Amino acid sequence: RRSKNWGGADAPGMGLTMLDGMDTAWLMGLNDTFLEAVRWVDTELNFDQDINISNFEITIRGLGGLLSAYELSGRRHPVLLGKAQDLGNRLLRTYLKGPHGLPRPIVNLKIRTPATSTDQATPRASSPLSPSLSFCRSICHVPCP
Repeated sequence: RRSKNWGGADAPGMGLTMLDGMDTAWLMGLNDTFLEAVRWVDTELNFDQDINISNFEITIRGLGGLLSAYELSGRRHPVLLGKAQDLGNRLLRTYLKGPHGLPRPIVNLKIRTPATSTDQATPRASSPLSPSLSFCRSICHVPCP
């Protein structure tokens, strides 16, 4: 079933399920599906939304999905890298403002800051986030703060 609300109630219209599955489509040789997803990313995906979203989910599914699809496809779709860079820039402040260098668990993508939350970052929840941002910085040629 296809829907305009690819991200579900917590991430409306962000296509997190699709972004997360783009690398799988590529590996399975589902070229038409992969290219349809790339076109959607190019024309529809917009991270400039005033919503609070799980930093963990948007990083592993959104940023990780875009970066893995970009790399696996031989870096042939620069729009994927561009969207990953946009998202990575929106997430960066959650690291700079987090206690003990750990990212805050909730981020507002429009204002690019950690959302007010009583939840505290934990090493277990944060562990996959740093490598994704480091990889994004390396291929986007962005220095670490």
